[in-house]
Amino acid sequence: MSDPTYVRAFKTYLAEEPNRDDVAEMEREFYGESDRAVAVLQGAALDIALESAIRRSLRSDLTDEEANGLLGFDKPIGSFSAKIHMGYALSLFGRKTRHDLEIIRPLRNAFAHERKPLRFSIPAISGMCTNLWLPDIATLVKYPRDMLETTNGKRSKPDMRDPRQRYLTSCYTIAATLFMASLTNGRPTFPMATLP
Repeated sequence: MSDPTYVRAFKTYLAEEPNRDDVAEMEREFYGESDRAVAVLQGAALDIALESAIRRSLRSDLTDEEANGLLGFDKPIGSFSAKIHMGYALSLFGRKTRHDLEIIRPLRNAFAHERKPLRFSIPAISGMCTNLWLPDIATLVKYPRDMLETTNGKRSKPDMRDPRQRYLTSCYTIAATLFMASLTNGRPTFPMATLP
């Protein structure tokens, strides 16, 4: 039985890729909300970036239906965990990035599913964020516009001692690097030097 028109319209809308006009609004949502919203939205963006990079790395003659059979919900490479393993196996990133992804994944899941209040300032959560490696690699880190603090018209880098900023920075750095690589024409290459 076919979905009703309103369900098909909803699914079509969700399947559309965000465009450049969506970026400013997305950044306001991603960085200005509660810790829970930030953790879940950043984790979701990272999951999408990883899936996009994996899709672009699959054989070129694979149909969308075949790719969806691998990457769709409840499929062999459908979970965030499976995408992390596959991304590493495809050399989309190296060990340090995999390390950070393995910290981000349970944090994202906890913020998405845990019933008790969660904040990045909770010692158990801040301890996880302190152990993220990518925020400490200055030559690699990417910052979204809204994350940079403005003082007297000048933008300054966020405080990397702050666990929320460390989480955001690691998520954004990985997602932005994967998105940029997967937007190239043809089959992209993902050198491990880009994401260690």
